[in-house]
Amino acid sequence: MTGLTLHELGARLEAELLGDGARRVTGVAEPLSAGPNELAPLFAEARLGEAQRTRAAALLVARPLPGCALPQLVCRDPRRALGLALELLAPEAVPVERGVDPRAAVAPSAVIEEGAWVGPFAFVGREARIGAGSRIEPLSYVGARARVGSGCRVGPGATLLDGCSLGAGGVLGPGAVVGAAGFGFYREPGAGWRRIRSLGTVELGDGVELGAGSCVDRGTLGATRVGPGSKIDNLVQLAHNVSVGEGALICAQAGIAGSAALGDGCVLGGQAGVGDHRRVGARARVGGQAGVVHDVPADAEVAGTPAIDRRRWLRASALFARLGELRRELRALGAALTGRSSSRQNEESSEP
Repeated sequence: MTGLTLHELGARLEAELLGDGARRVTGVAEPLSAGPNELAPLFAEARLGEAQRTRAAALLVARPLPGCALPQLVCRDPRRALGLALELLAPEAVPVERGVDPRAAVAPSAVIEEGAWVGPFAFVGREARIGAGSRIEPLSYVGARARVGSGCRVGPGATLLDGCSLGAGGVLGPGAVVGAAGFGFYREPGAGWRRIRSLGTVELGDGVELGAGSCVDRGTLGATRVGPGSKIDNLVQLAHNVSVGEGALICAQAGIAGSAALGDGCVLGGQAGVGDHRRVGARARVGGQAGVVHDVPADAEVAGTPAIDRRRWLRASALFARLGELRRELRALGAALTGRSSSRQNEESSEP
């Protein structure tokens, strides 16, 4: 049996071990499906009852569970601990493919570095370069003069268009599109909308990950840029000439309009939107479905549409839920004041 003892795993996860540290675990699974040699994460309060029904060897928890007979690994940072546990107990398979599949189409002037793989029905254009150890998955497209750094993965059906670049260790999820023309038009009298050409590129830094179905448009003249280490979820849109700093996190269905800038380490919740030319400062946090129509300072937390300070938005949301009640109270107060005023007028008119 491979795997790690709970004592070894606890040390690697920097977790407190409660129970028998000699037990060995070989994998990670959901509590109700875990077997006797698997570790089961149990963080959500609503699911704590599953601790009595699991067959797992041990539980990974955020706080000790009293009355639980199973060994427990208590961790301060649950997400980090789970991520490390998966890396240790369920490592990704090392790819064995190398070279160019005979069914791929690779231009004679393209450079495929050592250890890289170009899969079936993939396309690599003229003067493109694929870095060492990178994987160009089946049905993907790497355009002319495009650059893929070392250790990258271009997922099935993903597209890196002409002149665009993906830094070392980068990932393009299935169906992602990098380098499509920006959404720019002007109105020609008598001829309707006419497109403004996009002559720029896209530069994705080292370690950038772009989720499935996400799109990053090329700049009108300069480059659309995403800084090193930034992670972009599925179905995200980055428009022409957007700038994203280092280590940013953008969740699903967010949309960033043209020439907007996001600072280092900022976080955008799902379906958030940032207007064109707006600035979101470093480490700022934008709540889900928020609409940024004014610049957001560094370290701020905003929510709502238009986006305002998160604490103000929470107070406003609480008041919004009571609008019906407050309206009735105001009407009653108004009626009472009006009645008092009418009575006073009647009294004054009856005086001699």
